[in-house]
Amino acid sequence: MRLIFLLLLFSTFTLQAQIQIKVLDSLSREGVPAAVIWDGNMAVGQTDPEGVFSFVPKSGILRISSVGYNTYTLELTPGLSSYTVLLQENFISLAAVTVKKKKYRNKGNPAVEFIKQVIDHKAQNRNSGYEHLYYKEHEKVRIGLVNKKEKMLKHPVVKLFPALAHNFDSTRIEGKVFLPLFVQDQLNEVYYKGEKMHKRVLEEKAVKLDENIFDNEGIKMYIAHAYQPFDIYDNSMMLITNQFVSPISDLGPTFYMYDLGDTSLVQGRKYVKVYFTPRNSKDFLFWGEMRVDLETYGVTSISLRTGKGINLNWIRNLEIDQQFIRNTEGRYSLRVSNVAMEFSITSNMKESILTEKLIEFSNYQVNQAKNWDELEVKPVVKEAHESIGEGSAYDDKIYATLDSLKDTKRFKQVSQAIGVLGYGYFSASPFAEVGPLSTFIGHNTLEGFRMRVGARTQPAFSNKVFLEGFGAYGFRDERWKYNAMFTYSFTGKNKYVFPMKNITVGYRKDIEIPGNNLRYTADYSFLLNIPRGETDKWVYYKRFTLKWVQEFQNRLSYRLTYENTIQEAAGSLIFKKGERIFDELTTTEFKGELRYAPNERFYQGKTSRSSLTTQYPVFTLRTSWGVKGLQGGEYNYQKWSLNIDKRMLLGPLGYTETNFEMGMTYGKRLPYPLLDIMRANQTYTFQQASYNMMNFMEFVGDRFVALKLEHNFNGALLNKIPLLSHLKWRELLSLKMLSGGLSSSNRNGAFDFPKNEEGLPTMYALGNKPYIEGGVGVGNILKFFRIDLVKRFTYIHHPDISKVGIRVRADFDF
Repeated sequence: MRLIFLLLLFSTFTLQAQIQIKVLDSLSREGVPAAVIWDGNMAVGQTDPEGVFSFVPKSGILRISSVGYNTYTLELTPGLSSYTVLLQENFISLAAVTVKKKKYRNKGNPAVEFIKQVIDHKAQNRNSGYEHLYYKEHEKVRIGLVNKKEKMLKHPVVKLFPALAHNFDSTRIEGKVFLPLFVQDQLNEVYYKGEKMHKRVLEEKAVKLDENIFDNEGIKMYIAHAYQPFDIYDNSMMLITNQFVSPISDLGPTFYMYDLGDTSLVQGRKYVKVYFTPRNSKDFLFWGEMRVDLETYGVTSISLRTGKGINLNWIRNLEIDQQFIRNTEGRYSLRVSNVAMEFSITSNMKESILTEKLIEFSNYQVNQAKNWDELEVKPVVKEAHESIGEGSAYDDKIYATLDSLKDTKRFKQVSQAIGVLGYGYFSASPFAEVGPLSTFIGHNTLEGFRMRVGARTQPAFSNKVFLEGFGAYGFRDERWKYNAMFTYSFTGKNKYVFPMKNITVGYRKDIEIPGNNLRYTADYSFLLNIPRGETDKWVYYKRFTLKWVQEFQNRLSYRLTYENTIQEAAGSLIFKKGERIFDELTTTEFKGELRYAPNERFYQGKTSRSSLTTQYPVFTLRTSWGVKGLQGGEYNYQKWSLNIDKRMLLGPLGYTETNFEMGMTYGKRLPYPLLDIMRANQTYTFQQASYNMMNFMEFVGDRFVALKLEHNFNGALLNKIPLLSHLKWRELLSLKMLSGGLSSSNRNGAFDFPKNEEGLPTMYALGNKPYIEGGVGVGNILKFFRIDLVKRFTYIHHPDISKVGIRVRADFDF
């Protein structure tokens, strides 16, 4: 979401007139608590225990609704800031049952009994279970700025590019205009054969940004991740990075309050309107209404909104509207789905960013077999002046304007500035760029201050050949470090673009801490600026690498690597056995990795690629084979490891990140750098993949089993504490366990274990008991930070260790 976050930086603040509404019972004149205030189609909040609610309205007409009362429509008077509303109690009639509703409860509530019928009929009504199902979908994505017209005309973006003023759209948000800055269209066809889905793109069209600066495929992939497909009949719906409870979830009556509306008769069929509101406005729940077929209990339309108090970051408003059409089988299939999100840094900013994804469904064919192979087509990439589907004159104008701007000198200058800010590289020529800026200056205990300059080629140089490297100098150790890498991509695309198929040859001379898999090399030296305890055990290394990487569309991939490494002890670390000191350690390895990540999606940046977390597991099997005598290799050994990552979604209780890992090393009298040195974290930051209370190089073994658990409640507990709920904090629990051992042949290895100045060992083999640490934390502090209190439960008598510590971490999450 870097694009959205950078656009937010243009936003400015404003103050608007606030009004107060007091909602009373028309008979008792007592305040009505939890009455819902609707501003247009958005539920902006609910009244307090006295029936009072204050806010800044966006429109001139409000609706006030409460369970057991008739909905009241309030027209605002200019200049008037205080209103009193009298709600009248209502009577609900359904299936010959009449109940006067006073206090909301599930038992005996006709609205709850009705929604239970909808829940019981979900299996019959969801759009699945057909032997064959075919349809087309036209996706439209729009991202842009929202503000009042007079303010938008003065916006820096519009001043830089006056032609954009012709694309203002005043129909999105009342009283404001929408300025699209990114547009994307896609025509897909979908075919279900039983439960197996086939989907492919027929036509696509998007405004392509400068490939040397922006990752168009990465932006497209992140949009697809943010707007994941969902089914209202599922118990939960994943939106952005959060899981919402559906109003027709099996647990719906536990989290929602329902109210029955009018019954309508359309073409001989009866429909009932159902209103729903959250029991707790801070939880990931919706406000809204749905229309239900009285005969089949199928949903024919639904509108979902987030309320003002929801524990959601950066999103001012989230709206979902879906319309269904009755198919030939009598079920209701999606006809239109529109998801709109309005982003802003704070709730009172007058400017915001609107992202909208509209999908129109057509050409439904039920239980008609298709030969999918015969339908194979290549996607047609449309130009800016060509329409997809029926199109519209306004959409064509947006594409034409944005397409004409991207080649202007001013647009390229602005794009370059955004690229430097977002990616850390700046263009030195059309063929090469310099960066990343974050590594120009660093510091660590071995080198002191470190200066580094890196560069790499751009696509204009070649679509298949990629060169990159850096030079660095440490002012304390007075040594030069460098890296040179050549990659040939057989796909003709950036080497990070999925599916990768490339070969890389590289040579690197640098530093690292043994056992930390380059996590704490100079690339990440900012983490070591404030280390805890002594972090003076390093190695200099020289490494030649030859690597082949290939990925497949089914998300299976493999890597084959040949690696020759020469290590030299540095800092306080010494390679020794008794009185004998070893200058270097040389290894030659053949490595293999097999990885399977079903349904994986990526954000593909220019310098790296991040996997977007999903609910599906990721399996990684690795092996290394050391060969003695080949290119100076000194030892024969084999290493095997299995890693499984899985996020478990627990609905309203949040989610749990789980990681299971096990490994074995086979060899005799191996030096400890070739064993499994457990991944420690000796900084004040919280690291999810490391042991946060373990010292560097503290534990070593030739076999291990590890389990890491971290649960994020997403505010499920703190949302219910009155004095804390408005802070929107999110509670966290973590537990990490490690068990392993060291065989007798490797206890007396080629190198002695390191010791401190007092002669006490600082490296140990795991004994009969496991290493355990756990923590409690609070996240979403100021929307960015988390603070964890972490305690170490075992091996607490080792020297120079911390039993309890505070760890911090910066996270960007919604």
